[in-house]
Formats: sequence, C-alpha cells, structure tokens
Amino acid sequence: MTVLFVLFVLFDLASLALGIVAYIMVFKMTRYAKPGISRFYLVTHPTTFFSGRDFTPNVAPHLRRFRIAIATCAVFLAATIIVGLFVYGPVVGR
Repeated sequence: MTVLFVLFVLFDLASLALGIVAYIMVFKMTRYAKPGISRFYLVTHPTTFFSGRDFTPNVAPHLRRFRIAIATCAVFLAATIIVGLFVYGPVVGR
C-alpha cells in the first residue's frame, strides 16, 4: 500500500512541477508578442500559446518547452487519476 501511495504522490508532484514550468514558459512567451498584440488579448485567447501565431519567431524555444511541459503534465495528471481511482482506491477501501 505504501508503494502505491508513493507512486500517487510522485505523479501528483510531477504534474504540479510541470504545470509550474508551463506557467513560467507562458510568462516568458508574452515578451515576444507581435507588435499590436496586448497582454489582455493573450489572456483572453489562450489558444495563441499553443499555436504561436501571435508571437515573433524568437519565441520558438519557449513554445517548444511549453508544449512539452503541457503534454507531460497531462500524462502525469492522467497517471495520478488512474493510480488514485483504480489502483490505490480499491486497496485502501478493503
């Protein structure tokens, strides 16, 4: 049971850390917005962070890190839910 709990906590902490990395990349990406694009527009249109269309070409490294962080965060979050609901939950419920 303790091994499952450790897995649950590790997956949860990994998804939290990657979410923070993605947030930092978003903050860094706002510096490279094209002229005429306000931060208000970026806040109200979050899909621009995934497409990169409203940024200058200098944003490429941050955009790549953002996409990797979001994808791995989603994987670890899904793993946390799977371990918590289907593996750790039934063991604790005995």
